[in-house]
Amino acid sequence: MIDNESIQKQIQDALARNWSVGERDISVQVSGSKVTLTGNVKSWYERNEAERIVYNAPGIKSLENGLIVKNDADYSN
Repeated sequence: MIDNESIQKQIQDALARNWSVGERDISVQVSGSKVTLTGNVKSWYERNEAERIVYNAPGIKSLENGLIVKNDADYSN
């Protein structure tokens, strides 16, 4: 069985490799087969893509997606 830290690193690396996801604003927590994402993203597409990446990780059965969508205007404040 893969430990939580290994799964977390795999997910973080996959987010970093994906051109459409700004992984610097995403926090990943792993507890067994559950992943929790928190942070800010710029679009619903980015939020959904991060979710897809998580579900591609081995052994993940549930996800709590707490990513908040903020558009570019929100980032300038």
